[in-house]
Amino acid sequence: MDGSVEGDVESDGDVIVGAGGYVRGDVTAVHVIVAGRIGGNAVASRQVELLAGGQIAGDIKTPKLVMNDGIAFDGRVAAGLERRHAGKNR
Repeated sequence: MDGSVEGDVESDGDVIVGAGGYVRGDVTAVHVIVAGRIGGNAVASRQVELLAGGQIAGDIKTPKLVMNDGIAFDGRVAAGLERRHAGKNR
């Protein structure tokens, strides 16, 4: 998406916030790719990827987090915890 969205975005697949995109709300998907801005939380069951110029003002929860140079992030991160905790229960 390259426009503005007011409200939460949910998908059973990928959500791509393009360089001109802005989401004011939470984004929940399998794979969240951010080149634009999210003013809310980013939750992904597989991966959150912040590309150069991407901005998130909110928390991130995902098993895998990729952050490129030139991003802006203000929030908390919970990444990779499911895999680590699964190994401790064996």
